[in-house]
Amino acid sequence: MDSTVPPRSAHGPTKAVNTASNRQVLILASKAGFGTQMLMNLLTKDLNCQCQHLAKGCDVASKPDLVLINCHDLSEQAIADWLQINLRSCQKVALFNVPKSQHYERLVEWPRLNGLFYDDTQESMLLQGLEKVLEGDLWLPRTILAKHLESSRNTHPKRVDISLTQRETDILKLMKNGASNASIGNTLGMSENTVKSHLYKVYRKIGASNRVDAGNWARINIE
Repeated sequence: MDSTVPPRSAHGPTKAVNTASNRQVLILASKAGFGTQMLMNLLTKDLNCQCQHLAKGCDVASKPDLVLINCHDLSEQAIADWLQINLRSCQKVALFNVPKSQHYERLVEWPRLNGLFYDDTQESMLLQGLEKVLEGDLWLPRTILAKHLESSRNTHPKRVDISLTQRETDILKLMKNGASNASIGNTLGMSENTVKSHLYKVYRKIGASNRVDAGNWARINIE
């Protein structure tokens, strides 16, 4: 199993210790199968969480402490699409049952995605990691953190002076915080198609190939 970042305490317990109560956890999966129900029971019993299944295609109505996304039956693109719509309603997000694939590992670039657990993660390690994510820590495989660290060392991101209209700047400010196109349109008083048109022009100006690239650029260059 891939080595995973340990909790901050070097001498932490093997089993997660429950220190909070009534934390709400939503589990996003295509169906509430046996595996999903088992995980809900574990989180309820060992971490004292209130768990609820969230079916594929459903949006987050409240603001849960954690949304757990089952990657076993959801594609990387389906997860990215869901995050685009629902990220602002999530405090923290974690992926579990993750195949060892770069397509899924790229999802850690999304804001608030604080945990990633491969499909061969042991139950005790999963519970320990989820406890740390609920406490506000990151729990990501060392290989992924190493890739991001090396990438940041090589790129040395600096502010880039690119001429953007005020409307384009306003859209990027909202988008970098996880707002969907529909939400941006509602906030700025324009249609979703108009937002898409502005973003198309912005992508060309800043050299972004997708929404994640544009969000990362905005977090560096727009206050």
